[in-house]
Amino acid sequence: MPTPTILSHLTRRFAAHPENIATEALAFILRGSAELRASVAGFLKTVGVNIPADLRFETQSTNEEGSRPDLIGADRDGQPRLIIEAKFWAGLTDAQPVGYLRAMSPGATLLFLTPSARVDTVWAHLLRRVGKAGMSVGTCTTTSGGRFALVDDKLLAIASWRSLLGVLEASADASANHAAAADIRQLSSLCDGMDSEAFLPLTSDELTSNLGRRIIQFGNLGISLQNRLVDLKLASVRGMRATGGNGSYGRSMLLRKHGCAINFSAWRWAHWGDSPLWLDVKGPNWKPSGDVRAALDEARISYRDSPTDGCLVPLYLLSSVERDEVLDDLTRQAVVVASALPTVP
Repeated sequence: MPTPTILSHLTRRFAAHPENIATEALAFILRGSAELRASVAGFLKTVGVNIPADLRFETQSTNEEGSRPDLIGADRDGQPRLIIEAKFWAGLTDAQPVGYLRAMSPGATLLFLTPSARVDTVWAHLLRRVGKAGMSVGTCTTTSGGRFALVDDKLLAIASWRSLLGVLEASADASANHAAAADIRQLSSLCDGMDSEAFLPLTSDELTSNLGRRIIQFGNLGISLQNRLVDLKLASVRGMRATGGNGSYGRSMLLRKHGCAINFSAWRWAHWGDSPLWLDVKGPNWKPSGDVRAALDEARISYRDSPTDGCLVPLYLLSSVERDEVLDDLTRQAVVVASALPTVP
């Protein structure tokens, strides 16, 4: 990990939205060197994306739909060929990625940069959104650099900050561009610091009672979901009890005779960014199970594999709808998992 730098220190100390600082820093670095702009094109080839080697980069430009992509790379004719969305731990906006993709020209690329730990989960979330929007999704390809897929007639891709900045730093070193190399190391330090950041500056919105009320509602959704599964005769809670800890609340149950728990986990939400609610699935003996992993893999259900807690399945929450619709969709997701589990005699 790069040594902490003044950029990472000041950003983490004073910036409420560190992604904006990182985006401006990346734009500054790319504007200053044609070789580094060419390196971006070379890097994107590793994730199956072909763009011109010398794009012109602009930040925070509002498109026709009113959304504001973080960084736009335009060709010599002024046509946007690459849109970069910078993420640390912020969630996707309502327009991402569907609104952006619909506003883009055919052949353009939308690239999300995230911490390494979020690449898989954000990618799954992106694909879920474009699928729900009825967009045509081609074959999803994984490379050493990231992931990409053709969505309608545009490319959707994701990569980690570390992988892109590693390529840029190597290019700057090879060309003896010492000033650019120093700037890249500053940005790398910020990105690595954000990967492990424990405390960001509080905002006034976070100090209102709404945040506390929302956390209580997440726990209540887990309770209601468990009751739904019991009513459907998919789950049993006899002899089970709730558990809790710092930033967590869980409800244990047998789900089709497999040891399970519905958990609100602030740590997972913060660390992986998928969802505050999770369905932890183990075997009938309450231990992590290879049979469960194989069943979920066959059903193409995304999960995090934990050596102690089994398969951790994120339960995605619908936005901009009433509580009953959220609960109905959570029930549907849980039923899909239950249906995939191996039969226990």
